[in-house]
Amino acid sequence: MRYLMSSLVAVSLFFSLSAQADELLRKGGEWQITTTGVLAQPQTMTMCLAPSTAELAMAKLAARPNCTKKDIKVSGSLVTLDIACGAWAMQGTVTFSGDSAYTGDFTMHMGASDNAKVIHSTSEAKWIGDCKPGETPR
Repeated sequence: MRYLMSSLVAVSLFFSLSAQADELLRKGGEWQITTTGVLAQPQTMTMCLAPSTAELAMAKLAARPNCTKKDIKVSGSLVTLDIACGAWAMQGTVTFSGDSAYTGDFTMHMGASDNAKVIHSTSEAKWIGDCKPGETPR
C-alpha cells in the first residue's frame, strides 16, 4: 500500500507541475492535495513544493527500467496519461484550473492475473499560499 500511495503522490506531484512547462506551470508554494479511493477515508496532505519538484518525482518514477509505456498528452488544460511499469499500470486525466488548482482522476492496475487489484482514485489540489518561513520546498 505504501508503494501505491507513493506512486499516486508522485503522479499527483508531476501533474501539479507541468507536462509542458510553457502551457501548464504550477506555482511554487504551499499546496493542499486531497486523494480519495486509495484508503477508506480521503487523505489530505499539505506540502511546500518548488515548481521543479513534481517534474523530478515523475522523472524518477518513469525512469524505472521496467516502464514500457509512458504516454502523456496535453490538450489545453487537459492532460491524459497511460503509464505501465512492470506489474502496475496507471491511466488517468488531470484538468488544470490556471496555475493554482487541478483535479485528477486515475485508475491503477497492480499485479497480474488472479492477484491483480484495480484502484480508482481522484485528487484535488489547490495552491494555498507561500511556504511557511523556514520551510524547505520539496
